[in-house]
Parts: sequence; structure tokens; C-alpha cells
Amino acid sequence: MFLPQFGCGYLEHLSLKNERARIMSSIKNITMSVLGAVSAWHPISISRKRNGLTVFTFHEVSDTPSDFLRQYNLSTGIDLFKKQIDWIASRFEIISSYDLLSNRIPAHAAMVTFDDGWAGSFEHAVPYLADNKIPSLHFLNMAFIDSSEPLLPALIACKSKDKEFLDVMDTAGLAPPYFLSITPEILKKYLIQPNNMNDVLDYQGRSTKTTVLMEWQKNPYVQIGNHLYQHWNSAALTPAELTYQYKLNADVLDKYENSVPLFSIPHGQWGSCFRYADYLLVKSLGAARIFANCGTVNGDKNSSLLDRINISQEIVKPSQLDFRINRSDILFGSTLQERVSLNA
Repeated sequence: MFLPQFGCGYLEHLSLKNERARIMSSIKNITMSVLGAVSAWHPISISRKRNGLTVFTFHEVSDTPSDFLRQYNLSTGIDLFKKQIDWIASRFEIISSYDLLSNRIPAHAAMVTFDDGWAGSFEHAVPYLADNKIPSLHFLNMAFIDSSEPLLPALIACKSKDKEFLDVMDTAGLAPPYFLSITPEILKKYLIQPNNMNDVLDYQGRSTKTTVLMEWQKNPYVQIGNHLYQHWNSAALTPAELTYQYKLNADVLDKYENSVPLFSIPHGQWGSCFRYADYLLVKSLGAARIFANCGTVNGDKNSSLLDRINISQEIVKPSQLDFRINRSDILFGSTLQERVSLNA
């Protein structure tokens, strides 16, 4: 194939770059596997898993994820997802939202959760879970589902190369990553301009539909919770804006029989995405439990703040799952609950 625009040196450089990336990925996978196998015998890890609560987060489950989902590693292939669930089920007693709300939490308890409301999570994941009597909890942004709005992080990621968008961000004094600091007022200034959202919808991928939610609302193994109406970063919102987003989403979710008073923090990171004042506000609005996504096991299963562990396409072996579960004991030395309690 004749490539006049590239010299041989460029092609050699590209080949070496790809080879280095492959080697680094292989080293990472081997390291995760080795540390995972060792961490399974860590006494603190064993105790936390036995006496606490381990919560897992998934997003999309699809063999053909969108560009957005691939770019941010938010998807898992169908067959791999089934293997991951089988690995989790072999290690834990998976409980439902109703078990959690009733404090029926046995030893080695775990939960399976999903964020946002992607189409594949209901087309591929939910049927497999329900058929195997495994409960799942889905934290939904109903603007993404009910109003067919683009999911805010996808909109920002897609438009971040557009001059008009960057001009608005610059005028507002925002710096990347914009999703951490953009507010409804600033986004409204951008949306005043004529904008074609078809490119965003193509880039982000499909949400599930309200008709699908209605089909599953009577199934005892499927529950839905609050993820704000739109996927705003809570720390960027005023108390009034956060209250509005929470209540608007709760009002829509209450129409479904399987809605539960549980809340998942958009983006999931404590501090940059959710502060202690936000935690207290959401609790006052009726959230019985609030879920973060910082990657640690919950030593205190009765706490109103629960952390979660993100699972995606890169977990391809049981030992890598063990590493993801136990890495807080290996790398951090403390759980999210412990860190928050020290700084509350």
C-alpha cells in the first residue's frame, strides 16, 4: 500500500509505539493477576469482605459499544460480563436493594449496580442476572432516558473540540476537565447557540427506554435508584440546583414500582465530585444510602455512605477481579468510609 504522506521512519516509530503499548498492557495485566492472587490472602481484605459489603459498578454491557463508552472504558463485552458475574457470585452472597434497606446483610455480602441507564445493560445484562436470580440495582439519569437528552459527560466530551463550546468555557473561566466545573447556567449559554446534537447522540450510544423500564418494574431482581435527572457533577451545583436535580429525578422514578430511595454520586469520586455538605443535603432529601465509586470495600455495611468498585472490559481473569477488590488494602491502606470519617 502506497502512503506518500508518511516516511518509513514514521511507520517504524508507529510500530515501536504500538509494540511498547502492547508490552506495557501485558505487564499491567500480569501485575494485576499476581497482586490479585496474593491479595486474596491479605488478612484485612479477608475480614472486610466477610464482615462488610462489597458493591460493584457496571455501565454498558455490549459487544459494540459507542465511541464514548470505548474512550472512557465504560463498557464490558457480553460474554465477559457473564464470566465476571459468575466470578463475583462464586465469591459473594449477592443481595438486593430491599435486603440493604432492611439491613438483611449476610457475611460476604455484595451488590451488583449499574450507572446511567445504557441500552445494553437492560438488553444483555438484566436478562442474564434475572435468569440466574441475581439482583441488580440501576442508578438512572432520567433526562438521558425519559427526555432523550444527551448524557452530559458525552455532550461535553463530544463538543470539547468545537470552537463555540471552547469559547463559552473560556469566557466562563473554566479549565479541562469541563465536566467537573460546568454548571447549568454556563451550559445554557452554549445551548442558546444553534447546536446540532446528532453528532453527540451518535458518539455517546443508546440509552434504554421507558418502555423497557416498565417491562422490568415487577421483576423482583431489578430495582432502580437516583443518579440525578441529568449527569451533573454535584460539587459544581448550588444546593438549590442539586436539590432540583435530585427531586426531579425522584419524581420520575417514583412512577415505577421498583424505585428505591438509593442515590449514586455522578462520576463517583468523593471530594472532586461530591462533598460532605452535598452528602448531608441528599440525605435530608430522602436518600437512605449514598453510593460513591472510589474502589474500596465497605468495612461498615450499615453506613449511609457506601463505596463501589468499578468493573469494565479490562477485568479478564478471576485474579484481576481479586486485585480490583483488594487493591485498597494493597495500595491505599484505608477505605473511603475510613477517610471520610476522619475528615467529616
